[in-house]
Amino acid sequence: MAQIYYNLRFTDFQGGTATETLLSPNNSPITASFGIDALDEETAINAAAGVTANIGNFTATIDGYFINVKDRIVLTGTFEAPQIPNVNEAQFFANGVDTETVGLDLILSWKGNYDFGNLSATLAGNVNNMYIKEVKNGNLDEATFFGKREKAFLLASAPESKFAFNTNYSKERFSAGLALTRFSEIILIDFEDLEDVYGAKITADLNLGYKLDDNLKLTIGGNNITNEYPDQQDDGNTEAGGYWDAVQMGFGGAYYYARLDFNF
Repeated sequence: MAQIYYNLRFTDFQGGTATETLLSPNNSPITASFGIDALDEETAINAAAGVTANIGNFTATIDGYFINVKDRIVLTGTFEAPQIPNVNEAQFFANGVDTETVGLDLILSWKGNYDFGNLSATLAGNVNNMYIKEVKNGNLDEATFFGKREKAFLLASAPESKFAFNTNYSKERFSAGLALTRFSEIILIDFEDLEDVYGAKITADLNLGYKLDDNLKLTIGGNNITNEYPDQQDDGNTEAGGYWDAVQMGFGGAYYYARLDFNF
């Protein structure tokens, strides 16, 4: 497993303050000296069931799933490490938690051909709930080994929901597409142990295309055309040290483009 040997020394910025951190390999004596056990493989029980339906121009697919992961490999919190030269803190990979995830995937699609053009629409979504069943900190302090901050990051890796609605229109040489995406709320814990709440957001993407000839197509469009950003955090203690963490749609704002496609 890659996590056994992976190691890295890096400068971490915590609330704007630089600190030297060592991510120590699991098979290192340094790691053992902190009370971190040797890594074992994760084990999991997965179950899924689904249904599909086709009714005329309409198609539906619904899948439910259950995932139980035992001895999940996670990155621990930071331990004070004054005994390591030129390092302030240390982190480790460990079989740190047991998790359980229950979710539902949904895809609904429709298409129709009319005198005024061709239309299609798709709604794809996921509803997901991850639970941390147990933190396997042994004799180590749980808040240091895998505290609120680490738990929030793990849960945020599987957001509660995400839905995308895409609709497309075409007639002869012209085409157009609109995509709406809804990101659910995400909560992280910052370096001051305070909640950074990123509320649910909806972004819109739009594209317009025209075939100049059989082999050449011009497309203009924009991603996140409403210029949505994650909710601003004002305390400067985010993971990135700025106004936002890298969540939901990211923090690049609106993006516009023109593209020329050539087929040969």
